Amino acid sequence: MNAAESQPLQRLAQADALHLPGGRFTLGLPDAIRQTTADGTRDSICWIPDSICWRRPLYAVVSSRIGRHLHRRHDWFALLRQAIAATRQDAATLLISDGTAAAPWIQRAADRFACPAITICVSPENEDFDRWIGRIQKHPPTDRIAISPPIAPSTAIADAPRRDAVTIFLADRVYAPLVSSGGNIDRLLERRLSDRRWNPASVWIAIDPKNRTAQSHIERGAVGWMLAPRHARVSSDPPEDAPTNHVTLDELLSQRGESDDADHWPYLVHCTRERDGAWPDQSEADFHDDLLSGDCTCESGPLATLRRILQTGRLLATDRLTRDGQPVVCLSARPLSDLLGSRVFRSHLGRWDYEPYGIAIHRSLLETQGSRPAIYGDADDFAALAPADQAFFQDRGTTHDWRLEKEWRIAADIDLTTIASHEAFVFVRSVRDLPPIARYCRWPIVVVGV
Repeated sequence: MNAAESQPLQRLAQADALHLPGGRFTLGLPDAIRQTTADGTRDSICWIPDSICWRRPLYAVVSSRIGRHLHRRHDWFALLRQAIAATRQDAATLLISDGTAAAPWIQRAADRFACPAITICVSPENEDFDRWIGRIQKHPPTDRIAISPPIAPSTAIADAPRRDAVTIFLADRVYAPLVSSGGNIDRLLERRLSDRRWNPASVWIAIDPKNRTAQSHIERGAVGWMLAPRHARVSSDPPEDAPTNHVTLDELLSQRGESDDADHWPYLVHCTRERDGAWPDQSEADFHDDLLSGDCTCESGPLATLRRILQTGRLLATDRLTRDGQPVVCLSARPLSDLLGSRVFRSHLGRWDYEPYGIAIHRSLLETQGSRPAIYGDADDFAALAPADQAFFQDRGTTHDWRLEKEWRIAADIDLTTIASHEAFVFVRSVRDLPPIARYCRWPIVVVGV
C-alpha cells in the first residue's frame, strides 16, 4: 500500500482515537451497497450518529434555485408536498443535504408533515481536515451525518458541488421539481441517468413543455412527474362579474372641482406592487408555512395587493425602505397621470417603479395624521437628523434623482375606514380589473388605461 492509499486509513485512525460518544467514524459510508455509488464520499471520513438508521429506502428532493418570487412557485411547492407524501407512503426516509438550494424548504416540509429525514452536512473540498475533525470533536452531531473534505486521492465530482452530488448519487429515488439547463442539478442527473448502476426510473422530473432539459432527461428514462388535476376552489365570495360604475380621472376631478396641475394636485398617491414575500402583517414563518401547505393565494400581483388593502381597510406601514427600522407608508405628491406616464421598468428589481393600481387620498387629511414630505440627502445628512426624523429620510441618489418622486411618508398605518368617499379614490388599469375589488371599495374607481 503506497502513501496515498494509506492516508485515508491514517485519517480514520486519527478520528477513531478521539473516542467520541454518540456515533462512529467510517471511511466512506457504512452501507456497502450505497458506498459503491455515492460519488464524492469514498475518499472522505464520515461521522455517523448512532441515531441514524440505514434500513429504509432514501428519497431525495433536488432542485435548481426557485428565485425570490416564491409566491409564483405554486407548482414547485405542490410537487414538494407530493414527494413528501410519497416518502411517507413508501416508508422511506427523506435525504437532505445541508446547504443545497432546496434544503431549507425540504427540512421545513419534513418537520411540518412529520416525514422521517436524514440530514447530511458535506464539508467543502477546500476545508482543512484537522479543522473539520476539530469541529466534530467540539460538537459531535447527534442528528446528522458529517462528511469530511476529500482525502487524497480525490474522486470528488469536479463540475458540481459535492453536497449536490452526494444527494443525487446516494438516494434510492430522486425527485426533481425544477431543473435549470446546464446547472449543477442538470449535469448530475445526466450523469446518474447515464450510469447503469441506477435504474433511470428512479429519477422523477417535473414535466415542463417549455423546459427542453426536463424533456431530455425523460427521454433518457426518467419518470415524467406532474401534478394531479386541480379541483375547482370553493369560494364564499360572490361571483366576480357584478357590474360596477367607474370614471376617468378627468371626469372625477371635474366632478370634485379639482385639478391635476402639479401646483394644485390635492392628493397623495400610493401605488400597490406585486408581493415578493410575506404580507406586511404576516411573519416569514407563516408565509413559508402557507407556501408549503398550499394555502398561499395564487393572486399576487398589484391588483391582488390592492384588493387585500381594501378588504382589510388598512394601508400597512413597513420598514423595508427605512434605515432606522421605523415602519412607514410611502406616497407620492405627483399628479397620478404624471406619475404613471413616467414609470420605468427597473431591471435590477425585476419590476416597474409604479403600477397602475392603488389609492389616492387627500393630502390635507393625511397631514392631520402625521404625513409629511420625505427628507432627501446623503449619509451625512441622515447622521445629522434627529431620531424622530430618520424614518422620513430618503437617499437622493446618484444615478437617479429620487427627489423627482416627491415622496411623502407617514410613520403609522393608514386606517381607511375613517376616510370618506369624497376624500379619496381608487385606481386600476382597465375595466377588467373592476370586479375583484368593487365589492370592497367605498370610493370612486378610476380606470387609468395605462
